[in-house]
Amino acid sequence: MAYQRSLQRAAWLCVLLAAASACAPLARPIRSLHGFVPEDTNRPADVVAGEDTRTTVLAKFGNPSTVSPFEPNIWYYVTSTRQAIAYRLPKTVDQTVTIIAFDDEGAVTTVEVLDITQAMRLAYATQTTPTRGRQLNIIEQLLGNVGTLPGLTQQPDPSQRPGGP
Repeated sequence: MAYQRSLQRAAWLCVLLAAASACAPLARPIRSLHGFVPEDTNRPADVVAGEDTRTTVLAKFGNPSTVSPFEPNIWYYVTSTRQAIAYRLPKTVDQTVTIIAFDDEGAVTTVEVLDITQAMRLAYATQTTPTRGRQLNIIEQLLGNVGTLPGLTQQPDPSQRPGGP
């Protein structure tokens, strides 16, 4: 009898340990890197204004993350690190934006590095764009198609089909 109780306790202990160990990976955050990933030897902050050109920047770092839509001589290299824990939404924990501006000849004029503390949170517009047209009330919506569909008893004329009778 005592042997059976100790066996039951050991079984319950194994079940509890298995359940606890299954929950352990959920507590560890998962980090993911997005965007431009600089190498240790080449960092965008190492670009020197007046020395580097568009060609050397392109050779060192590749294509930029984005180019300014209004000024094609401004390139942006964006790196962000996001962290997610279990079922929660991912959160950006680190972000670096390197802005490289070129003159008309392709020489680097300015290099600016912004971090996450300088980021601005944008509020999206919640309004909807109204559609133009006629506003129908409930009666017009319900009875609007009455009489526009052909009757169920009306048989189509075979001579009116494409390809003849």
